[in-house]
Amino acid sequence: FGFDQAGAMGNIMFLRWVIINKGSDELDSVFVAMWHDDDLGDATDDLVGCNTDLSVGYTYNDTDGDNTYGVEAPAAGGDFFQGPIVNSPGDTATILTWGQGKGYYLRKFPDMKKLGLTSFAKYINGNPNFSDPETAEETFRYMNGLVGNTGDPYIDPTTNEPSVFVHNGDPVTGVGWVDDVPGDRRYLMSSGPFYLAPGDTQEVVGAMIIAAGSNWAKSITKMLYFDNFAQGAFDANFNVCSPPSPSIELAQLDQKVILTFEENSDVIENYNCASYSFQGYNVYQGASLNGPWTRIKTYDVVDDIKTILDLTLDEDTGELLELPSQFGTDSGLNHYVEITNDVINSRSIINHRKYYFAVTAYAYDPDAAQRVIESPINAIEAVPGGPGLGSALASGVSDTLAITHTGLSDAVFFPHVVDPYQLTNHDYEISFDIVDSVYHWYLTDTDDDELVAQDTLFPATPDYYDYANSDLEFVDLPDYYENVEIVDGFILGSNNATYAAPSGYATATTTVDADTSTSLVFGGLNATGSGTWVEFIESLAANGVTQAESAPGAEMLQLDLKVVFSDEGSIASFFNVGGLIGGTADTAWVPFEMYTVEDDRRVDIAVYLAAGSKPLYELDEDNPGSKMFAKNMYFIPVYRDYTGTMLNDHYSDGGIMGWMTSFNKNSTSFESGNEFLVTFKNPIIPGTDTYTFSGQG
Repeated sequence: FGFDQAGAMGNIMFLRWVIINKGSDELDSVFVAMWHDDDLGDATDDLVGCNTDLSVGYTYNDTDGDNTYGVEAPAAGGDFFQGPIVNSPGDTATILTWGQGKGYYLRKFPDMKKLGLTSFAKYINGNPNFSDPETAEETFRYMNGLVGNTGDPYIDPTTNEPSVFVHNGDPVTGVGWVDDVPGDRRYLMSSGPFYLAPGDTQEVVGAMIIAAGSNWAKSITKMLYFDNFAQGAFDANFNVCSPPSPSIELAQLDQKVILTFEENSDVIENYNCASYSFQGYNVYQGASLNGPWTRIKTYDVVDDIKTILDLTLDEDTGELLELPSQFGTDSGLNHYVEITNDVINSRSIINHRKYYFAVTAYAYDPDAAQRVIESPINAIEAVPGGPGLGSALASGVSDTLAITHTGLSDAVFFPHVVDPYQLTNHDYEISFDIVDSVYHWYLTDTDDDELVAQDTLFPATPDYYDYANSDLEFVDLPDYYENVEIVDGFILGSNNATYAAPSGYATATTTVDADTSTSLVFGGLNATGSGTWVEFIESLAANGVTQAESAPGAEMLQLDLKVVFSDEGSIASFFNVGGLIGGTADTAWVPFEMYTVEDDRRVDIAVYLAAGSKPLYELDEDNPGSKMFAKNMYFIPVYRDYTGTMLNDHYSDGGIMGWMTSFNKNSTSFESGNEFLVTFKNPIIPGTDTYTFSGQG
């Protein structure tokens, strides 16, 4: 068994043997052994050795390189982590075992100890001292660390002393007894002897390890370094953290490749193991299906954890150095990447050529000995190319699908195409509802009548969000969440969306002014509250002013207002402070008409004058033919068709009285034909606003 990781743990296979004497004979001299015939590429240029401190045997390449791998041939090793246990008074053997329903757990055996590597032998065809065993007796001699065909001990030529460990020197430094004539090597690494009575059980645990460095010596150094991880996994009872691998979908387009990894992203991004937690994704390009690999993009969590240092093997010195291992930028997460550049060859992607890519997930624990764990590189092959004859795509990468809006909201939703080959040609609808006083949006595939996405916040991404109308950074916008979810080949974004009633005007500008000597200067909204009539009345409650019985809703307050100055003018309801306290109203003529823009409707008007009385305007002596306002006053839209009749009063009709707008008395000069527009941000009205589009690929 193994672990689905990049790096050391992804290059180790663990082995567990359960040995049971099911016969009736007592076995007093039993050995267990791992036999290796690794054949690293070309089988005729291999060498072998062992490290008795680590109980490791290994095969490596000679210094001239390999016909298959070149100078970067790997080293392959085997290790006994748990050999058989034998009698040893005063000691205690702790054995890793496995049980149904328990998994791996530890058992203690008093007065016993574990054996490690007890002998190492190699075989060479035709060699009198290292020939392949031909009988059980010869094999048993090798297990005892003796010459197979004679039973004589091996003599270490560097000490002239007998040794049960052939080539136990260090080939990297050249110290000790090392293999020096390459050939087709096999080796036998053994542990024993031990006693096995009828019914007795022994459990042995080992591993096979492979590592490739930049030459034969560095491959050995790296393999022995990887062995430390294998030992650590064994010591941890194989409770090893391994982040899940992204599931990748591939789109091969004209001079570009799209990788999407949406499918199991929720599982990956909620990954926690021990103190490790998900940190980001890496995207790689490989020189071949087996690498080497170059990182081309990282998408990481925004948490101020960027470049991560980890202990890394320096193959030249064999030392562990703290070096950068991950290169986050607080970019935020994404579930797709568009690749147009071949980073291996420093040029654009070329159609009909093979490219190799992979996406991994990595997790981080700042306090762990190994701070980063990463899922393995699972390579995929891509061959970009344009669509074939008669198969042109209706939508391409980064296109925005055409959307139809029903309703008055200023909110904009835009489905951005990520992978046109995932588009379904289905129709979709974005709708809204209020559930338990909470607003929700819903994305429905109307062809299948299937709800495919929903949330309470509006979807947006930093790539797509329109900052033009906001001074806020994306992370500061409370009504939005960073959406990276790919639905049927597109990501849904939005801007200018809100459910809240307008709290002020958005813009105010002159739209028609034929005479440049005139000037319409907006005075803004009443400063009380948000600027509506009802909130102004509330501020006068202490003065005995009767409060409005109702207030206009967002569906009224969202309507933009157009003021058209005309000779006909309008009859408006007239209020001043005295009238409010007394509950009376009057009428006044005003020199303009007022319209609500979205429904193109002329509406009634109310006028509020804080002090004084009529007349409300006078001739502009500096501009013959023009007029000026004579009083500071507010003009209030009354959301009903124009009648030119007086309101009942200021409170029973409060539910149709809107914004308190004004013009600057001292700066405004107007004439018939002038037009002025005041706009408001239109919110989404559930049940009224819907957005529909088609996912045409």
